[in-house]
Amino acid sequence: MPKVRRRYRHPGRRRLDDRKALCGILFVLYTAMP
Repeated sequence: MPKVRRRYRHPGRRRLDDRKALCGILFVLYTAMP
């Protein structure tokens, strides 16, 4: 995937690694957390 440039005026939260985000989503789905 292409790198996403950060906005400097309103940077907000830093981007997570795609693999870490996917692992978090799968963890919630697998454990049936509300």
